[in-house]
Amino acid sequence: MTEHCTTSGKRIRTYGRKHVAVSITQYPRNGRTCLRLIEVENGEETGVCTACTVNLPRISLAEDEVAIQTWSKSVGILEWLIDQEIVSKPLHYADFGGTFIPICNLLVSDDRVQ
Repeated sequence: MTEHCTTSGKRIRTYGRKHVAVSITQYPRNGRTCLRLIEVENGEETGVCTACTVNLPRISLAEDEVAIQTWSKSVGILEWLIDQEIVSKPLHYADFGGTFIPICNLLVSDDRVQ
């Protein structure tokens, strides 16, 4: 049986030493997909652990593509998201001021336990 959040029904995963749930929402400005890891304690979501994506309004993306943040607190997140089968391996990279941001397909639309 998969462990899940008692309030949201989202599956609980391990990221480093933390228990987290994947939050899939939209950026308010343009409706693109926003992924965040939410820390979970005692079966309840307690707060944002780290951002997984970055909103790049001037970069063209397909409906199912996301730009993965790989710096600051998000170092290692790309590999983790791929291992968890949340995103694909990078399809291509966006050059954003000399920083190359991996663009991946989002493989899930909801991370709730079925």
